[in-house]
Amino acid sequence: MTDDRRFALRSLLFVPGDADKKIDKALDTPADVVILDLEDAVAPSAKRAARLLACGVLRGDRRKPVAIRINAVDTPWYLEDLGAIGGLRPDIVMLPKCEAAADIKRLCDQLSVLEAAASVPV
Repeated sequence: MTDDRRFALRSLLFVPGDADKKIDKALDTPADVVILDLEDAVAPSAKRAARLLACGVLRGDRRKPVAIRINAVDTPWYLEDLGAIGGLRPDIVMLPKCEAAADIKRLCDQLSVLEAAASVPV
């Protein structure tokens, strides 16, 4: 990825965040963005493993933009997801089951704190 974060989103490919082989294949498809789904596509018992796998993808040599679909704000995994990915510069963070503008503000504020702590340029 270049530092230019602007790109056209024509096709988005959702992949379960705990499916390493599917993730690797997805990164080689012509999809414009690969979305690693840490939410509905991952069983509660696999959330931690999926989060670690997603972090590995974000730390690696990204062949295309990568989005992370985190768990909803009212789940026990939300803050763990944010803490894991906050400083790794995902191209997109998707917030599922958002019910109010306050949910988005909360996410933005928390990402700003995590990115500042990791010295991520805004």
